Amino acid sequence: MFNKLKKIANVNGLYGVMEKTKEECNELIEAIEGNVEEEIIDETADVFVMLFQLMLILDIEDKVYDRIDYKIDRTEKRLGI
Repeated sequence: MFNKLKKIANVNGLYGVMEKTKEECNELIEAIEGNVEEEIIDETADVFVMLFQLMLILDIEDKVYDRIDYKIDRTEKRLGI
């Protein structure tokens, strides 16, 4: 999966990936506001695909994964779980 996404990201280029990521995030917001499960699923998948492309083209996967771990740990502490 990552190899395919890396190829797609490289074809689209950084600017293209960034613009498409913004577009997909906006569509997810609209889907959430509409509260239609199928649309939320589709748009969530689109956002994930674009975020993965963004991480790959910027070569920041490890940094993002580390930050995710930090944020999860911080939230657990804040919630006392």
